[in-house]
Amino acid sequence: MSSSREKRERRTSFSPDLDVKDKNKAKSTGKPNDRFYTIIAIVIAVVLVASICITVFKNFVASGKYFAAADVAGEKIYPHEVNYYFINSYMNYVNTYGSFLQYLGLDTSVSLKAQKNPDGQTWHDYFLETALNSVQEVKMLCKEAAAAGVTLDDELKAKVEEDFQSLKESIEEQNIDLNYYLTTYYGKSMTVDELKRIMGETYLAQKYSEQVYNGYTYTDDEVRAYYNDNKKDFDIVDYRYFFFSAKPENDNPTEEQINAAKTSAKSLADIMQASITDEDSFIELSRKNAPEDQKTQYEDEDFTLHEGDTYTSLTYTSKDMADWLFADDRTSGSSTVIEDEDGYYVVFFIKRYRHDYNTANVRHILVKFDLTDDQEEPTDKQIEVAKQAAQDILDEWNAGDATEESFAELAKERTDDPGSKETGGLYENIYKGQMVTEFEDWVFNPSRKPGDTGLVKTDYGYHVMYYVSSGSPYWMIQVKNTLRSSDYSDFSETLKEKYPIKSQSLGLMAVGLPNN
Repeated sequence: MSSSREKRERRTSFSPDLDVKDKNKAKSTGKPNDRFYTIIAIVIAVVLVASICITVFKNFVASGKYFAAADVAGEKIYPHEVNYYFINSYMNYVNTYGSFLQYLGLDTSVSLKAQKNPDGQTWHDYFLETALNSVQEVKMLCKEAAAAGVTLDDELKAKVEEDFQSLKESIEEQNIDLNYYLTTYYGKSMTVDELKRIMGETYLAQKYSEQVYNGYTYTDDEVRAYYNDNKKDFDIVDYRYFFFSAKPENDNPTEEQINAAKTSAKSLADIMQASITDEDSFIELSRKNAPEDQKTQYEDEDFTLHEGDTYTSLTYTSKDMADWLFADDRTSGSSTVIEDEDGYYVVFFIKRYRHDYNTANVRHILVKFDLTDDQEEPTDKQIEVAKQAAQDILDEWNAGDATEESFAELAKERTDDPGSKETGGLYENIYKGQMVTEFEDWVFNPSRKPGDTGLVKTDYGYHVMYYVSSGSPYWMIQVKNTLRSSDYSDFSETLKEKYPIKSQSLGLMAVGLPNN
């Protein structure tokens, strides 16, 4: 073999070194091989399957059909039921605070989970906590009611139907299908029967709680003993005060200017307080020291007067002032200077007392003005029609037995006041400030006696009145209500221990406002 041929064969024969070079060349081309494509395909398939599974799982959980949201003493509570209380809590809050919502940090156009309340809790968690508390309370009261033989009577069953029909009509007026509304707002398991069941349970719980609350009784000696130990909680005071501001006039005062303003305010307050001889002198000194832009207001001698303030309400103005006014050794005509962060109060004590007047027991039949939906004030004709209808009812009663019992029966049939319809128009232990002025003026007329009747016009319509009797002194009612509230609170806490609630995280995923 020639040397040239041998060289050619050596170049074309297999060589490990040449193979490595060829492999490196293949890698450096940047072209993926089949195995790479296979791996990518598998990864994409896995991600796709996982996404589908997550979506299916979320929809599965969000349906609210398969996972309980809570458990109360072994009873499973599903999301649609918790949603009933969640949405009710939310709507009540929104309707209560209305235009003040922005100051509380609640924007109804933003997800509740994306905003926090003043306590740092998301609004979603706040309403969820409220809803779960309501669920626990309703369930435990219903269980206790069943054990005590308390059931939903015909009147409350009728109330459930009435409320349901009202809701149904409201929904239909908006051209919304009822079943669509129920499943969208509460969950796919919410049906008409379920809604009525839940509404019925809330009424039964309320009925039983009222029976328990009103079942607590106390002797007069017990009431007096509690009052004597807690007078500050029930007494009220009449007093006057004048305030000397210690704020410097400029917006960015120096420390020296701040101290000077405070010293000046303190000096003026001390001078005024030392010059007080009686209530009239306080009024005159207040007028003399009033800022120029407030002189006209202080011409009214009642401008500095504060009547019937409680200790608790006073603490919002100044706790030191509240403590001074409610001191056991305080005497009428006393005065003092109370330091505040922004200045000094000159305070004049008039008297400390309690609500000794008797409350009143009254029955009434309301004939409302027949206003249209967009009407705010009744016409003369509508006023006359309501007055005549009220007079006809009173004449009908006078023509019959003219007894309290017959008046109660008429009230059940004819009154437009839902709050007293079931009790025959009865309101017991009415206290001053509870009802509208015209109503109270009639009730608390010094000449009023049992059996008196009459007509009273208010902004709501005409009231056919029947005076039953005077009630207990109001301060005793206050003490009894405090004792009942304390005893009922203890009762409620005991039931919460007996019927604990446990939340279930998967089920709670289906609780909240729609699309929230």
